[in-house]
Amino acid sequence: MNQTSINALALAIQVKQPVILVGMPGIAKTKLTYAVCRALGLPFHVINLQDYAQEDIGGFPAPDFDRGFVRKLPDELFANLEADCVIVWDEFGQADEHKQGAANRVIYENHAGTYPLPEGTRHVLTTNPPEQSAGGTDITPPSANRLMWIPWMPDTKVWFEAALRGVADAKSCRVKFPDPAVPRVPEDWYNLIMPQLTLVVAYGRARQDVIAAYPKTHVEACGPWPSFRSWESVAVMDAACQASGLDDDVRLMCFSGLIGNARATEYLTYLRELDLPDTEDLLRKPDKFKLPPRGDQRYAILASVTGAVVRHFTDDRYHAAWKIFDTARAGGAGDIAVASASSLAAMHKHLKGPGPRKEMEAFLPLLKKTGLIPA
Repeated sequence: MNQTSINALALAIQVKQPVILVGMPGIAKTKLTYAVCRALGLPFHVINLQDYAQEDIGGFPAPDFDRGFVRKLPDELFANLEADCVIVWDEFGQADEHKQGAANRVIYENHAGTYPLPEGTRHVLTTNPPEQSAGGTDITPPSANRLMWIPWMPDTKVWFEAALRGVADAKSCRVKFPDPAVPRVPEDWYNLIMPQLTLVVAYGRARQDVIAAYPKTHVEACGPWPSFRSWESVAVMDAACQASGLDDDVRLMCFSGLIGNARATEYLTYLRELDLPDTEDLLRKPDKFKLPPRGDQRYAILASVTGAVVRHFTDDRYHAAWKIFDTARAGGAGDIAVASASSLAAMHKHLKGPGPRKEMEAFLPLLKKTGLIPA
């Protein structure tokens, strides 16, 4: 419930990464989730999985004899959802594995039975540790690996401030937490996913043993662990962090919640030790860019250049970035440059003046083929 946790939760909600908050009972996991949703301007609905049957969530078989197939009709609780709403799955760990399995498709594919949920539906789960739950169970490994885990620790200072303000919910006679300050993910944030994914690939080529590593114990498998899926989510969350200008504390919390603390710490340390030049200096003086010898450093520099342009776009910065990319291509790093070139080219629509055609020329066939640059 500290600001780092709130920032990580707010980012996950905005980029539609399913997230689970884990902490002892009674520390406002659910109420603070409501506050973050209000701060983001998103409607929210609460589902306690224990209150429903498996068929209510996954859909009850309903044969359509006229058309020759079977529909799966979910409970009416999914019928009145708004677009871009947040479903808060409260006390998720108290549901048995069958109910968790029924909820999987709803959470990860936004389908309830045969029917799709409204566009932009997001999911936040809350749970207590199994030993602190009434009849609680572990989160099953297939579900656990799809979630971003955030440890939710009690913050007495935040509760004291809320209580002393006298802000109370008249219906429940409980303290109502004020809406927190939350980071906003910029519109073009997703253009950073591919550059961040190239960094994951660069790291993975050196450490293939940690890219897909099923845990040795069942307890570990019921939390965050590295798989192809969770590493892709690392790239997504890193893109959101970079685009929003958040610090390494938030990045570490997001990474840890997806691939486990040990792998997350190793990966973030790897990124820090790449010994990269200052990106803003490069954009001010692109002609002085020197291509480093290591492939992972090349990946990282081009990713950071793209990220800087996404965060703060101007025509001059866009032109400078293409000069850097062209220098990388001319120096023999064309394959690496192509990996981030499409993300950079996605910003072409923001240009007010002419494009840097000379620097982009070698990349134009690819960019035209992908539709990012008009033929």
